[in-house]
Amino acid sequence: MVGDATGGGTIARGREAGNLIEALGALSLPSELLAFDRRIHRFIYRCAKNRYLFDTLDHYHNLSLRILHGAMRRFPALSPELDKVVQEQILMLEAVCRGCRYR
Repeated sequence: MVGDATGGGTIARGREAGNLIEALGALSLPSELLAFDRRIHRFIYRCAKNRYLFDTLDHYHNLSLRILHGAMRRFPALSPELDKVVQEQILMLEAVCRGCRYR
């Protein structure tokens, strides 16, 4: 569990989102990306500044990852295309940097 679900200040969130974007660009292996995906999702949840929402979304994300891992093992053709996943993650983080609530 993360210590603070308040998300910190706007400047700190923007800085953290920028750092995540930079680190995301350096990933190349699917296992690295899936592990980093969890960090990104938790960051986005913290930005909502709602502990209950954070806990609920984190729980559902854990369940979705279990399903994804099982599907990827059984049906490799269904594995997400990494370039699209990275691009979507970057768009989400850029929206946080801009303070955009809707996409």
